[in-house]
Order: sequence, then C-alpha cells, then structure tokens
Amino acid sequence: MQILLDSLLRGMDKPNYTARINVISVITNIILNLVLIPKFGIIGAAIGTVLSTFLRLAFHIVISSRLVTIEWRLREIFVILISSVSMSIFIAMVKLNIAINSYLRVSIIVLMGVLIY
Repeated sequence: MQILLDSLLRGMDKPNYTARINVISVITNIILNLVLIPKFGIIGAAIGTVLSTFLRLAFHIVISSRLVTIEWRLREIFVILISSVSMSIFIAMVKLNIAINSYLRVSIIVLMGVLIY
C-alpha cells in the first residue's frame, strides 16, 4: 500500500512529498535504533524499523487523502485482517503442538491455514 501511495504522489508530480516522507522515516528509524538497540539488540532494531515504516505509511495515507479522494473499504480491509490474524494464530498453535519434520505435515498445515483464510 505504501508503494502504491508513493507511486500515486510521484505520478501526481509531487516528488517533494515523497522525499520529505522518506527523510522523516529515515530520521525516525535512526533515532529509534539509537534508543532501542542498546536495550533490546536486534529486536530493538526490528521494532524501530517497523515503527518508522508505519509512520511512513501514515504520512502517505494522510497526504494522499488530502490530494485525492480515496474510498477506503474498511469492512473488506477488516475482514482480510481478521482472516489473516486467525490463520496466523491457528498455524502458530499447530506449530507449538505438532512437530513439523516433514514436507507432508507442512503442506497439511499450510492447506489448513489457507482454508481458514
């Protein structure tokens, strides 16, 4: 979604917006890494990257929404989100209870996850 909105802004001849968003995202990532890596190590780096990426997405959404009317199908987005989370929880629970040591078991678990989705 972020790439789509970034392309939208560039296509509207607004590269200055994307440049500013990216600079803010990089600076945020650097600051979060400086704060989180000493305390949490590689997990802190991952958290900092995820947070700065979400911030970047939020900026893209806000700026794009001001320039273009975007119809957000929130119900559909919510259904996809719930389905994805349900599938992930199911696969995690199965993984904890069943030893995954063959391609057949992995295939069955993936198939069950797809059916849930």
